[in-house]
Amino acid sequence: MGRKIKQAAQHLWELMIPVKSNGGKRFTARHHGIWEAAVLAISGGLTILQQVRGYWLDDEGKLYREPMIPVRFTASAEQAKKLADLALEHYDQKAVMGNKVARCRDVIFRKRSYRCNPRRNTRRGNS
Repeated sequence: MGRKIKQAAQHLWELMIPVKSNGGKRFTARHHGIWEAAVLAISGGLTILQQVRGYWLDDEGKLYREPMIPVRFTASAEQAKKLADLALEHYDQKAVMGNKVARCRDVIFRKRSYRCNPRRNTRRGNS
């Protein structure tokens, strides 16, 4: 028998994605879609939450006020770091903040198996 490969724990993560560039220009839906496609490829899914206001200070003490989009996804710690790095580069940011929302054992994920049953989908009298 073959050896089972241990899969890394999948935790629930959240990254704060900027709405605007450092120059103040709004990112297009297409621009966001490129990063979202990377999340889908790595994680298999994502949840985009309502826009929030973010405030942070850089190393020089400059205050940044910017709208942010919280994005949640499941991934291993390594995958989450990779997605944060991708966001940092894709959005050309000085910093990207994220956090683990829940550990894998605290995340509930259920999947329903659907089967097509033609008999159940027919109307009465239309056999």
